[in-house]
Amino acid sequence: MDRHLIAIRKTRARLESICKTLGIVSLIVFILYCVAVVAIILCMAFPPSGFSRIGPLTPLDLVPFVVDTAATGLAIFIFWRLFAEIGRGDSPFNPLRIRQTQVLGMLFLLSAIANFFAFPSVDVGVSNGEAHMLLNSTAQLPNDDLNIDLSSIAASIICFALSLIFKYGSTLECEADDLV
Repeated sequence: MDRHLIAIRKTRARLESICKTLGIVSLIVFILYCVAVVAIILCMAFPPSGFSRIGPLTPLDLVPFVVDTAATGLAIFIFWRLFAEIGRGDSPFNPLRIRQTQVLGMLFLLSAIANFFAFPSVDVGVSNGEAHMLLNSTAQLPNDDLNIDLSSIAASIICFALSLIFKYGSTLECEADDLV
């Protein structure tokens, strides 16, 4: 067998192994994230003895925090699906991967936009003065500063760039399949 073909198969096996592991880790993180969000929401709805709700006063004020939390959960879910599917042997270069990375880019951008509209110096959750259970926190910001989430914007740009790379790889894979 050709050395080049052996190297390709080894690399593919390594990619699948790493993606299987990342898929399992992503699934665990997704489950823990969902459990934590549900626990905090339940604590906000029914505060434990000695705890009180903290955060915006109206449901409309709560929207940026809910959008950010949902976008984060969906992003973790998509990472899990992406890694699990590649770990099963699916090609990383197909239309589904392109869509998944584009959706990840949109979710990161949505998170950055939601954080921009979140109120500075506001925690959302429950507190008893000493202990806090927070859904989201922007308390590190001074009241007059803008909340621009550059890491989410950078992650969004990276995801959109990766989707273009996957699209190019998909095109090359189709051309190679047509030659064979």
